[in-house]
Amino acid sequence: QNTPPPTIGLNYACNTTASVTAESAQCIYHPAFPFGSAPADLAITLTDTPDPVTAGQTISYAADVVNTGPGAAPDVAVTLPLPAGTTFVSSSASAGGSCSGSDPVTCTWAGSTANGVTRTANLVVGVPANAVYGSLISASATTTSLNSDPDHADNTSPAGTGVVTAAD
Repeated sequence: QNTPPPTIGLNYACNTTASVTAESAQCIYHPAFPFGSAPADLAITLTDTPDPVTAGQTISYAADVVNTGPGAAPDVAVTLPLPAGTTFVSSSASAGGSCSGSDPVTCTWAGSTANGVTRTANLVVGVPANAVYGSLISASATTTSLNSDPDHADNTSPAGTGVVTAAD
């Protein structure tokens, strides 16, 4: 937490969400932030359902991206490569977004994603019927924006799905 000088001027970005009080306001100084702009810290979490998956069935992935601010994130995108050995079934994006491609799938939201807003990209893949029992299907999702992101460590998220076989 950096405390700005008594007069906030150029190069300061402050968290301005409604829950912030004067005592808890967080301001960041950076020479690259022009007045009126702030970085947008995107964080992504990839979840898989079901886990484990039965060979021959499908896995649904949900990639949730939240803008943790303090600035807005213009043109948010999520990229989801198909896990090795799987086949594309479908993809979709939460309100205002669209998806294209099948490997990788890229979902985008044009315009501004405000601080605190979550965007979700969904991907459904088919698991081959001959998938090996006990194997692991590894997936990942990555998010980007046109705004600078001060923390790239949380811009990629993995998910591992175990494979089981149907009982005879």
